[in-house]
Amino acid sequence: MCTSFAAYYGRPLYGMNFDFPMVDIKVTIEKSAAVKFICFYIYVFDGYSPLVGMNEHGSFVNLQELHMEGDASQLEECHASTEIDGLQLFADYLNERITMDEIMALDSKTRLTLPENYKIHSLFAAQNGQSTIIEGIKGKLLQQKISGQQQVMTNFAHVLHPDTAKLDLRFVGAERYVTTDRLLKKACNSLDVEQAMSILKSAFQTRGDYPTQCSWVFLPQDQTVYFRLTKNINCIWKISLQNETIENTGDKNAPPIKIGDAGVVVTQLG
Repeated sequence: MCTSFAAYYGRPLYGMNFDFPMVDIKVTIEKSAAVKFICFYIYVFDGYSPLVGMNEHGSFVNLQELHMEGDASQLEECHASTEIDGLQLFADYLNERITMDEIMALDSKTRLTLPENYKIHSLFAAQNGQSTIIEGIKGKLLQQKISGQQQVMTNFAHVLHPDTAKLDLRFVGAERYVTTDRLLKKACNSLDVEQAMSILKSAFQTRGDYPTQCSWVFLPQDQTVYFRLTKNINCIWKISLQNETIENTGDKNAPPIKIGDAGVVVTQLG
């Protein structure tokens, strides 16, 4: 299911909960000619599939499950000649083959394509305060752009329900949306890693088939990511994109782990 946000109160900060049946989660450090980035993958469909990432210039993007609730009948079917692959857009943004301005300029004349078994939407964010939710509704690429200093994404179709004050709380992720949005506004200028983790904990799912497995807090200006696994919630790990290392923040005697070409399966960490 998942909950994520981009917040711009002073220093930019991104957060995400991963809610899913138990799977392995792997982190990699990847490099292209243009940029270096962190990417987390989950093991599904007999292989590792991308989930969330951030590059060294603070560009963030994720993939979350999308539930089509509410009425989309007023939207016409997409007959666009231009197509964009949603998974390729994820990779292109991290690799800086497309800019945030170019993404925000995309409109409903573009068809968003995804593999048949992917029912997902994405939060794109940049450290300059830009963010947007990209969804494919009846094939059309539609956006819900940031309004104010924060943007939250859960699992309902945000482009169909822009007035969140009237949000039907029966929608998947609606209560998590309301809670996260309220707590971010309450924290505002005092928002830091500790508070962000607390806000994400308030959106935990502990029952059903989609329990929260992992929480991330991304600090784009520091090129760092903090995360904790729900199975060991008191242990917070830190990843340095610059140093290409992962370390246990609670164990000063433990040396940092180098993230090699194969990556690190974080769900196997102690």
